[in-house]
Amino acid sequence: MAAPCYVEMSRCCVYLSKFALYLLVLLCLLCVKHTVETPHVVRPRGVPLSKASLYDPEKNFGCLDGSNVIPFHFVNDDYCDCADGSDEPGTSACPHGFFHCTNAGYIPKFIPSSRVNDGICDCCDLSDEYDSPARCINDCKELGGHRIREQKEKLEQIQKGFETRQLLAKEGTEKKKEHEEKLEQLQQELQELEVKKRELEVVKKAAEEPEKQAKEAHEKNWQEQKKQKADALNKAGAEAAFPVLDVDGDGIITPEELMVRTEFDMNDDGVITEEELKTRFGDEGLMDWDLETFTETMWYKLKYIYQHPKDEEAEVADDNDKEPEPFSPPSPSVDVTEGDGDGSEHALDEEEDEDDDDDDDDDFLEGEDDDEDAGDMDDDKDGAKDKMPEYETETKRLIQVANDARNAYEEAQQQHQTMADEIKNLERYTKNYYGQENEFLQLDKQCFEYTEREYIYKLCLYDKVSQRPKAGGGETSLGVWDKWLGTEDNEFDQMSFSDGVQCWNGPKRSAKVMVTCGLENQLLSASEPNRCEYLFTFTTPAVCTIPTRTPDLLHDEL
Repeated sequence: MAAPCYVEMSRCCVYLSKFALYLLVLLCLLCVKHTVETPHVVRPRGVPLSKASLYDPEKNFGCLDGSNVIPFHFVNDDYCDCADGSDEPGTSACPHGFFHCTNAGYIPKFIPSSRVNDGICDCCDLSDEYDSPARCINDCKELGGHRIREQKEKLEQIQKGFETRQLLAKEGTEKKKEHEEKLEQLQQELQELEVKKRELEVVKKAAEEPEKQAKEAHEKNWQEQKKQKADALNKAGAEAAFPVLDVDGDGIITPEELMVRTEFDMNDDGVITEEELKTRFGDEGLMDWDLETFTETMWYKLKYIYQHPKDEEAEVADDNDKEPEPFSPPSPSVDVTEGDGDGSEHALDEEEDEDDDDDDDDDFLEGEDDDEDAGDMDDDKDGAKDKMPEYETETKRLIQVANDARNAYEEAQQQHQTMADEIKNLERYTKNYYGQENEFLQLDKQCFEYTEREYIYKLCLYDKVSQRPKAGGGETSLGVWDKWLGTEDNEFDQMSFSDGVQCWNGPKRSAKVMVTCGLENQLLSASEPNRCEYLFTFTTPAVCTIPTRTPDLLHDEL
């Protein structure tokens, strides 16, 4: 028969006799599971609740390091029996032991056993000074309340920082989308512009060829005119000088006739030797010259030294203090003043009219301003230069057509370069990692400064870090953007900058930036813990994560 403990008492009474009822009651009493109240374990002083089960007063105590087993009444007897001091958690007997402050209402903690009963309250609940004259106040509740307020304030800051981060993420995502759309648009426009630029280049080359030919023909014609004029001037000068140098009028200029010209005297001793003539004019100085060969060869060598009698008179008039240079008279048999019918007198008349010819030449040479294709003629005696005549109408038209084609091509080329630069800048947004929600994109290339005793430090995110002296001077690069050095728990807790300016006789400068949650983007500190290695602290709401509930700091341990 099944145990009647599991049958309702009323039902049992119906089917059983009074005797049976008594028997049933007895059996039920035997079936009842009696609950034995667990005795309250009083843990020794200085033992945390988590280790209370290891201190059972009904058993011998085993040292927690296994070094010894002692009677339980040896615990906290002010004598160290265990090597780890676990038998004296509430006294200062063991040098390596620790005392646990319960600090109900605040934060529990461990202190070295040497501080127990030393007259200084280390536990806010005064538990470490149970046998000392120290007069302390239990302020655990007050400290706990203060800490809770701090935690709540910190939680509020984290909450605000997280809200700002969400805003940064939203703006960053929108901006990245804009960048991607703009990049796609510019890439398409760049392809179209490349086609246009090639077409304009073809047009430019086609327009430049006839322009080049017309300008070359114009310049060639001008060079020929200059040569003809130069030859005419040279011939006129030679013809004017020849009868003067041909002292005897025999149609031949000899070295002896050159020796009477004082301007050929190199050492100004009044005597011209053959050696001086050879030094001046080479072997030609010792040869005889008729008018034709003199004009073609010798005149080019002596025309810048030769002084026409008319020039000599002008020098005397300008400088009365100077005596005219001596002039050797011609041979008595030669009359150069009246002429002898050989044309010398006529040549002198032509020489006198040389200045008038120069004036006419100047009028002939007047034209438009010099341009890149204008050529200069050899200097005449007055130092004036010839200018190329103005282009013909057809040549001007060809130049204008070519200029228009060049301008159109250069404008397209400039547009192409500007667009390519903009595309390159947009592409960097696709290469840099700004977080899963693009929360760091808004900080790209934003700069922040921190000033300390000697230097001003500058941090530009995704760009560079630098320092400059407060007293003035240029910036020194401490590194350029490298990568994030985050951990698995937080991939954005550290930045790396490398490849800065090399230290003297040392490595290249580098920097690490520790990133923490804050309501503002701010560079908080800068230091150089190792030579040429810099450390910064930067706060930003971009790393503020979802806030968690503040833990309940008010607790009571049993």
